[in-house]
Amino acid sequence: MAIERQVERFNKVIKETLQLAKNSNLCWKKALLDRLTSYRMTPYTATGYSPFELLRGWKFPSMLIPWWLRYKNNKLKEIINKNEVKTNVKSYQERKFNITRASRKKGSQLHVGQSVRIKLPGLITKGKSKWSDPVRIIEVHKKSIRVEDGRLWNLRRVAVFHDNIK
Repeated sequence: MAIERQVERFNKVIKETLQLAKNSNLCWKKALLDRLTSYRMTPYTATGYSPFELLRGWKFPSMLIPWWLRYKNNKLKEIINKNEVKTNVKSYQERKFNITRASRKKGSQLHVGQSVRIKLPGLITKGKSKWSDPVRIIEVHKKSIRVEDGRLWNLRRVAVFHDNIK
C-alpha cells in the first residue's frame, strides 16, 4: 500500500511537470528530463543517498566531470557502503517513530482556550483550504477535543494555531 502511494505521488509530480511545461510553452521532453534528473540527484531523507547512487553505487556525475571519465577513474568513483545505508534507514525509522509517538501525546499539550485549526473531512475543492478557521478549545479529552461550536474532533485532525484570535 505504501508503494502504491509513492507511485501515485510520483505520477502527480510528472503530471505537474507536463502541465507547467505546457503553460510555459516549453518543450515537455526537456522539462520532464530536467525534473527526472533533479529527482535522481536528490538524496532521500531515509537513506542519505540519491536514487542514482543507490542504483549505480557511485555519486551522480557533476556537470564538470563527464560520466565516462568518472566511471573509468577509480579515484573519483565513490562506492556506497551498504551497511551505512542500512544504518541511515534504521535511524530515520527511529526518528520517524519517535515523532509519530510524540504526536499521539498531543492531547496533553493542548489546553482549554487555546486556538487550533481542524483538518476538514471530505473532498475539498481546488482553491479551498483543507483547514478550518481558527477555533478555541472548550474541552480536552484523551484522544479528542471539543471546540467552541460544540463539535468533537479527533486529535489527528488538530493543528495548533499560534496566532491569537481577537
